Amino acid sequence: MPTRLKLESSSELISTFEVGAIPTEALMFQSGYLTIAREKNPGGNIMFTPAYPNREEQIYLFEFNVVEEEVEGKALARIREKQYASKYRSLNQPIHLIGVEFSRKARNVVGFEVESLN
Repeated sequence: MPTRLKLESSSELISTFEVGAIPTEALMFQSGYLTIAREKNPGGNIMFTPAYPNREEQIYLFEFNVVEEEVEGKALARIREKQYASKYRSLNQPIHLIGVEFSRKARNVVGFEVESLN
């Protein structure tokens, strides 16, 4: 896996929080999977070159749920219930289960749970 991606992103892209239309790059940055390797300012437009935080292989399993208003805690529970991590355990790499809940009413993240497996 390369440590630097062949991609440049504007600050607008990586600061997007629109639940219904979040670009993959923004989600990866906001979840900590990507970091900023380089910043440049051509013509007053700040551009970022993203990179992976390290070369260590890790597995991230996400479950996204939309809830009416309150946190229900079902996103992480579903990852466990469906045993999504089982097919990756033989790789002997860190596995991170990440459950995210978005409020339909607030249009924002209301629940975020992480569980790391060894």
